[in-house]
Amino acid sequence: MNLPYTVVIGKGAIKELENYRMFTQRIVITEKKMAQLLKPQQYAPDAHILVFKGGEQQKQMKTVVSLAQEMMNLGVDRKSLVIAIGGGVVGDVAGFVASIYMRGIAYIHVPTTLLAMVDSSIGGKTGVDLHEAKNMLGTIYRPRAVISDLRFLLTLPKEEMRNGFAEIIKVALIKDNVLYHAIAKEKEKLLEPSHALLEGIIRRAIKIKLDIVTQDETEQGVRRLLNFGHTVGHAIEAASSYQIKHGTAVAIGMVYAAKLSQREGLLSQQSVTEILELLESMGFPTMLPTAMNKDQLIAGMMHDKKKEHQHIHAVLLKDIGNALIQELPIERWRGVL
Repeated sequence: MNLPYTVVIGKGAIKELENYRMFTQRIVITEKKMAQLLKPQQYAPDAHILVFKGGEQQKQMKTVVSLAQEMMNLGVDRKSLVIAIGGGVVGDVAGFVASIYMRGIAYIHVPTTLLAMVDSSIGGKTGVDLHEAKNMLGTIYRPRAVISDLRFLLTLPKEEMRNGFAEIIKVALIKDNVLYHAIAKEKEKLLEPSHALLEGIIRRAIKIKLDIVTQDETEQGVRRLLNFGHTVGHAIEAASSYQIKHGTAVAIGMVYAAKLSQREGLLSQQSVTEILELLESMGFPTMLPTAMNKDQLIAGMMHDKKKEHQHIHAVLLKDIGNALIQELPIERWRGVL
């Protein structure tokens, strides 16, 4: 596969940062908890460390402007390197800063969560949220490299492992029924970072996403498949003021996408039941929070980036491992919510 940038996966992969010392300055951007836990100075001892509070609530333009101001004060120039060390929020924010600072400087992703390793670090999407909707401001900007050190998974609580597994299940559902059945066989045991099969499953999930984004970097066609579960999922996140984690929201979104697939005459009831049972066995909720209503979610979908007029590019399943994109009226979702 002819990738536009380097992707390194494995235990001890962080040593690859040594190969990126040729820049005038190296700037590590991370969030407060990660800086305390991992002490990024040990991985990039010559770098300036910029820290922000972290969390989805900080994924805003004011955070980007503050970081850019700090970079300017440090004299960061066009031949400098930004290194994002952290989860998806850190990667999205740091990548966005790098993409717009002096009209674009080099950056590297060092994802430290399962979710970031298998999803947000792959494909070059960067961005921040508006109050009404997720990732409404952003760019598609290639990193110089993605370095996924699997040892970082040992620092994660089970809830964060679960959060990332939603995206692994997603790529299995849209593209790889063999991967799906491997997950279904082990279920919640895979949430243990030391599980013998975990590294292979992570590598396979990353390869699926890489295959897709390499074909369609700017999301004009096949890359839209990666939005399976995200139409409802992003609306749930926004409606909860981002108190509901991305993986949980996407898991619920996949349930309703599967139900819509059945309603559209594409997916069997047996497959819908099987998907629900797998998600439940992994510890995911499979229904909307009781405090949310259909009108609230439909309103959230109206801000979805995939919306065109009153239609949305819905990702549906024909079978496990076989997805397609259909343009449907947003109101069609109301019948399954």
